[in-house]
Amino acid sequence: MRDIEAGLLAHLSEDATTVCSCWRVVLKDGTVMGFTEHDHDLHFASTTFLAASGFAATNLETEEGLAASTSEVAGGFSSAAITEEALAAGQYDGARVEAYLVNWRNPSEHQRMYVHEIGEVTREGGGFTAELRSVTHRLSQPQGRSFSRRCDAALGDGKCGFNLATPGFTATGTVVAVDSDAQLTVSVGGE
Repeated sequence: MRDIEAGLLAHLSEDATTVCSCWRVVLKDGTVMGFTEHDHDLHFASTTFLAASGFAATNLETEEGLAASTSEVAGGFSSAAITEEALAAGQYDGARVEAYLVNWRNPSEHQRMYVHEIGEVTREGGGFTAELRSVTHRLSQPQGRSFSRRCDAALGDGKCGFNLATPGFTATGTVVAVDSDAQLTVSVGGE
């Protein structure tokens, strides 16, 4: 169970609340950007969260265990926030997104709700929708090589890693007999 920051917990127990969503985006190059659905900029967690960025959250789907949860965030393009050119260039692909619930009257009362990565981004009509995937989605991605009875590499290629010029690897010989479709008898070097 998650511990909620005491001030925010007290605020949430009141009859009326003043909360909004904020997103802290960390690009692969280390650039940090903040966005909020509130109508004024907010500052906390060493980040300024820009208002009027057109950001809005959608439903969050979660499952028990290690199943990957997903959500979406929608927004509009603006010169101060996210440009269509930057999205098209892939600058946001795989970026880390921290989602916060914040008391906009007192931003020191905030709670990080989840950490996701930007997945598929669709652009349409001056705006975009970005899929947010939990980091557990990586568990379903193929990693490394698969090994089976039949090797998936060609002898001597980069994937194989064997140097065909290794001394003693090659020899000259003569086929003496064909015993079956899969077996030969070979005489090598006068043996």
